[in-house]
Amino acid sequence: TMGYWNQIKTRSVEYDLPSAFALAEILKVMNLHRISDSYGPIPYSKMGQGVLGSPYDSQEDVYKAFFTDLDASIKILSEFYEASPSSRPLKKYDLIYEGDYSKWIVFANSLKLRLAMRIVYVEPELAKKYAQEAVNNAYGVMASNSDNAELKTKLGVQVSHPLKVCWDRYGDIRM
Repeated sequence: TMGYWNQIKTRSVEYDLPSAFALAEILKVMNLHRISDSYGPIPYSKMGQGVLGSPYDSQEDVYKAFFTDLDASIKILSEFYEASPSSRPLKKYDLIYEGDYSKWIVFANSLKLRLAMRIVYVEPELAKKYAQEAVNNAYGVMASNSDNAELKTKLGVQVSHPLKVCWDRYGDIRM
């Protein structure tokens, strides 16, 4: 996650595409919250700065950074979408929502709500604050299957599960 995130961070500055970096931030939080939930403290605040052996951040600090990163991404995407709702600069590359930033905002709000629910027993007031922000955001949270973030075969890119590749290409992987 972090290698690709770092490339997008660099190139989004180079090409003046803050919205691309906002999407990368959302995906980074989506991936790293699962790692933090499994292992607790993780390197986060110093990741991507070229520091070998990045120090570990407490899970509390990591979660607070997740919320900060999501808020910044939601703000960037909202401003872009409100300024030009029909524009989809990443449509050619986005295999999930085809560049529809309003759907990415809904996804980010839903992720924010999920993270808020994860801290409800440790930080109830903070959880309530972030849950309310997510639900009360103008774009809302996922409410139907049409909001799902699914990586599908489209835009000329074939997507398949790696295990399917194994059992289709090698006759010894299945009964």
